Amino acid sequence: MYVEGDFKPIVNRKKRRQVSLYKNANWEGLKQHMTNFTELFLTTDDSDQTADDLWCNFCVELNVATKKFIPHKLANTRNGLPYLTKDFKRLIKRDKLHARKVPRYKILKHVVQKKLRCAYYQYVENIINPSNNDNHL
Repeated sequence: MYVEGDFKPIVNRKKRRQVSLYKNANWEGLKQHMTNFTELFLTTDDSDQTADDLWCNFCVELNVATKKFIPHKLANTRNGLPYLTKDFKRLIKRDKLHARKVPRYKILKHVVQKKLRCAYYQYVENIINPSNNDNHL
């Protein structure tokens, strides 16, 4: 009997989010756009509209102006390793601090590598055999 398997952890990728670039904004254009909207907003007879409708109109116009006069970019999300905890990051940072002292650096480097390997193997083992949740990272 021959069994072949491909075990790969499921990575839930986050959506890219929009980041406003305020330092590159066209503030004069935004101010002019909102001034024009203010004049239009005050001249129209909105006696039949509720406060919520007026607020929604204002929010929609403000969002349109923001998208038009303030540039945006899509920020990438970082998908870190799920088994890399704060303790490991602290050890890695300490490892980098001792880079000048060669004997101490080598010892810390081996300790960090060993602990990271153990955490990775434990993570993979929990993916393959999820019923054995006795071992926590």
